[in-house]
Amino acid sequence: MQSLIILAKELNVATDAIRDMLGLIETYDLDQKVCERAYRPEVMERELKIRTELDKRIEKAITRLITIKEYKKFYGADVVEAQAAEVVVSLPSKPSRRSREG
Repeated sequence: MQSLIILAKELNVATDAIRDMLGLIETYDLDQKVCERAYRPEVMERELKIRTELDKRIEKAITRLITIKEYKKFYGADVVEAQAAEVVVSLPSKPSRRSREG
């Protein structure tokens, strides 16, 4: 019984793969030439979506770079120099007897 269950699972996996391959073959249209396949509507639509997304990202990056450059031009890239400060360390004194008693 176990071997039949294992066989049924393997057949399900195989039929899924075969169904996917048949779907690809149906949409591939073997009568078309290679150059004609590249201009199918679904291929063109996918390419246009990808290119549009890339153009948006490039435009966004260029806009950010221009904004940063204009900001630097307007405000300048002044270097702020830190001035040395004196550090005074004071140690706490020993408490007197009166403060301990009170």
